[in-house]
Amino acid sequence: MSKYVNVLIKRNVLNLDRLFTYRVPDEYEEIIEPGMRVIVNFSNSLEVSLVMSCSDDSSIEDEVKIKDIIEVIDSKPIVNKDLINLGLWMRNYYILTYAKAFEPILGNWNISDIKFEYKIIDNIDDTNLTEIEKTLISKISSINLDAKNLSKDEKIVIRELEEKGFIQSKISYKRNIKYKTVVKRLEKSYEEATSELRANAKAQKEAVDFIYSSLDVDEYDYEYLRDTQKISLNTLKSLEEKRIIDLFKVEERRHFIDKAHEEYIKRDLNDDQLDVIHGIINSSKNKFLLHGITGSGKTEVYLRLTEENLNNDKDTIILVPEIGLTPQMIERFDGRFGDTVAIIHSGLSVGERQDELNRIRNGEAKIVVGARSAIFAPFSNIGLIIIDEEHENTYRSNEHNKYDVRDIGNYLSENINDCKLVMGSATPSIETYYNAIHGKYELYELNDRATKSILPEVHLVDMREELNNGNMSIFSYDLLSHMKTALIRHEQIILFLNRRGFSSFVSCRNCGYVVKCDDCDVSMVYHKEDNKMQCHYCGKSVGAYRTCPNCGSRYIKHFGVGTQQVEEMTRNQFVDFKVGRMDSDTTTRKGSHEAILDSVKKGDIDILIGTQMIAKGLDFSNITVVGVIAADLSLNLPTLYASEETFQLVTQVAGRAGRGDKPGNVIVQTYNPDHYSLQFAKNHDYKGFFEEEIKIRRMFNYPPFTRMFSILISHPDEKKVEQISNRVFTEIKSEINRLNIGDYIKFNGVPHPDSRAKLKNSYRYNISIISVIKYDTMLKDVLYRVCMDNERNIDLANAYIDISFR
Repeated sequence: MSKYVNVLIKRNVLNLDRLFTYRVPDEYEEIIEPGMRVIVNFSNSLEVSLVMSCSDDSSIEDEVKIKDIIEVIDSKPIVNKDLINLGLWMRNYYILTYAKAFEPILGNWNISDIKFEYKIIDNIDDTNLTEIEKTLISKISSINLDAKNLSKDEKIVIRELEEKGFIQSKISYKRNIKYKTVVKRLEKSYEEATSELRANAKAQKEAVDFIYSSLDVDEYDYEYLRDTQKISLNTLKSLEEKRIIDLFKVEERRHFIDKAHEEYIKRDLNDDQLDVIHGIINSSKNKFLLHGITGSGKTEVYLRLTEENLNNDKDTIILVPEIGLTPQMIERFDGRFGDTVAIIHSGLSVGERQDELNRIRNGEAKIVVGARSAIFAPFSNIGLIIIDEEHENTYRSNEHNKYDVRDIGNYLSENINDCKLVMGSATPSIETYYNAIHGKYELYELNDRATKSILPEVHLVDMREELNNGNMSIFSYDLLSHMKTALIRHEQIILFLNRRGFSSFVSCRNCGYVVKCDDCDVSMVYHKEDNKMQCHYCGKSVGAYRTCPNCGSRYIKHFGVGTQQVEEMTRNQFVDFKVGRMDSDTTTRKGSHEAILDSVKKGDIDILIGTQMIAKGLDFSNITVVGVIAADLSLNLPTLYASEETFQLVTQVAGRAGRGDKPGNVIVQTYNPDHYSLQFAKNHDYKGFFEEEIKIRRMFNYPPFTRMFSILISHPDEKKVEQISNRVFTEIKSEINRLNIGDYIKFNGVPHPDSRAKLKNSYRYNISIISVIKYDTMLKDVLYRVCMDNERNIDLANAYIDISFR
């Protein structure tokens, strides 16, 4: 009986959004498993695909049409059953294609240049060959013929030659793996080895002396011998010919933690921390929210829970919201657990990432620390998932393969035996805290700092009064005063501004022209270091204008403030002190996050300026002053989450101050000091903010009481995108009415231009829908049918429809 497999082809085309059946050749029947990569012939093209399932039956009636698998790449699955099930769930839950659902799970195939190659089997009598057959035989004899370079007719002839037994084909591909050369000493004694050397073979004698210098070591990396002993490869090859050593290549495995961390000793636990740890370990439930104020010792709780999980021979995933936070978390987990820790985040190269994944698959790593994508670590026995700073938006992927780490953590804890999910934050999202107090998560709270230090004092500075008092600087008098006092005491300072660049936009004071990105229709940001204008959405940049491109006037002015300008003004104000900046412009190079944080730790930076990557997680005892330059940036965003995000940002960045023995002060500069989010942040009152915010959400029927759906439709033609949006809107409305669920699902107006109406040369329209949670599954089905059917439609070429919800 034949064996069949259903495979996933990585093509994000709606008409191909299904699994494809292939027959398994006899030689692979005993070894093939779900989760392995195979090479198949798909639409006359060689494709790497993933085996999703195996069966003894085919659902295809005409089995003649079923093709055979060409080759199995892996000796064991690279994707386990839990991850396959997760991908299938993500496809349904997030309304994705197979390709998009599995893209974050599969990552890079690590396979390239797949092709058929041909060779002649024996000497051929060409007297009976046609001219085209002779030509092809000649090509095969002279070059390594690649099927990609053949015409359709030539491919037919090639198949005929293969059927006649004249030529043979094979699959060729590159595995993007780095190899290293290893030198192994063989069984000969030192005396036997040296006796085979010529008297004048000085280099070979020196090599043998070193290789035999330690009888406990019989293998060396060639690069080590070359760099430290100046032993050449030619010398080693000569020794190999004499059977003194053996040279061979092995896959190079890079461990990304490139420096040993000091042991991170266990901290003494207070009673509250002990209650949390014992409660989570002994609870019959599997989902928890740890609400702990900044500095309350949540990380030590994570470490102890991980230790318990490790003692039970289970695997742990620890997630942080920013790459910039991984160095500190790595330092602590590596310092506590050593080589069992792996790292996964987008800053790794393809090779480094693959090495870490292999360490996880092989059981060498039992703990992974990383950003969002680490949730897909291929562990076989997950027992604990920790999501630190769970409120952060960075846990939600905004790419086309949308997913939310918190959703995935919930799914895994519900579908893997004895897997616990712990989400921690000083400022949990409104939805998460609401769900916790209503029983979805078991709630634990840490209301005091672990070191017994007091929370910093928060000062709200009304910048309107600063202007009235003649202060035109970006620094209020109060902030300057606290900064000067801290520096005199040799203490450190953080200045927070959630906008990078030098100025937020550039405008002509003569005609009012604003420099915008041609492809995105948003203001370009001036970067003084490079003297260029850059779009922060598509990355496009142009040289800075000296005159207005619209009217020719020289009265070009930079408006608004970015981190570069804050840095310049800080250096001018505090010339004798060391100033550093941490934003996405200064952390592009590998290791830059670590270098900046290390400088802060050593005291080489007195004042650190940065965006939201410095607003959370950083723990330095000598930072006593935090300045929030412009709290209104987040408060004035056109989103219902603006108040929540402002409270979270101010509270989190305030928590960086006064974490040691010295008291901290936080100066928040704002034009709206009476806003409730800032007043509650001033008093470190999360519960007070929650009660106020939930009251507003209930009044307007916003999440967590409903679910909000956003349908983003984009197209290069502005009129076309409006037509498509109106058609999709009408069809969704019609389906909702047909299903009789119109009372539970409401539209937020009609289709309208998105807040970013043009990005990357595509115009964007938005359809907003609010659904009672009970009916969101029915709405998803409607959206999938309507949106996908429209996107498949031939007249919607170049259209893109994206569905997201919260």
